[in-house]
Amino acid sequence: MNKKLIGVEKLLKLYERELDHARQVNHLSMILFDKTAKLLHNFGEQEREYLNAGSLLHDIGYFIDAKNHNKHSYDLIMHNGIAGYTEQELLIIANIARYHRGKPPKDDHKCYDSLIDNKTRNLVRKLSAICRLADGLDRAHISIVKDIDCVYDEFSHILHLIIETSMPSSLMQVFAAEKKKKMFEKEFNLNVMLRLK
Repeated sequence: MNKKLIGVEKLLKLYERELDHARQVNHLSMILFDKTAKLLHNFGEQEREYLNAGSLLHDIGYFIDAKNHNKHSYDLIMHNGIAGYTEQELLIIANIARYHRGKPPKDDHKCYDSLIDNKTRNLVRKLSAICRLADGLDRAHISIVKDIDCVYDEFSHILHLIIETSMPSSLMQVFAAEKKKKMFEKEFNLNVMLRLK
C-alpha cells in the first residue's frame, strides 16, 4: 500500500463510524467511474485516486455531528491532511467529500472557490456527482448493490444504470438513488434511468 493510501486509511479508521458504508460508497464510486470512462469522461488514474480518497472519507464528518456532516468531512480532511498529497490535491479530495450531499458547489463557497482554476472546479463537480450518486445507491447503509452496468445512448443522452443487488426486492435503493442523481445529470449533461437487473 502506498503512502497516500495509508494516509487515507489512517484518517478513515480514526473518524469513520460506519466503515462498511464508506467502503460500499467507495466501491460503487469506482464502478461508476470505471464504467463511464470514455463514455462520459476522459479522466485518468490521478482523478480516480482523488475520487477513491474522497468517497472513502465522505462521511467522516459524522464524528463531529450528523448535521452538516459533509462540511465537517471537508474540515477534518483539511485539518488532518493526508501524507503525500499537495494542498491543492487535498482541496480536491475534501471538496469531493463536502459535496457528496447538500447544495451543489457555488462560487461563493469558500472551500470551492479555493480550488486553483475552473478546470479543477469542473473536476470536483463531476467527481462529487459520482460520489453523490454512489451514496444514494447505499442510502440504507446495508451494502446490497453488487454491481452496476452502464449503458449510454448518445442520441437520447440517457445513461441507463442497471443495478444488480444481493436481495430480490431492492426498489428502495433505486428510489434513494433517484433523489441523488440530479447533480450527476447536470454535470454530465444527460438523464439517468435506474432499474434493477
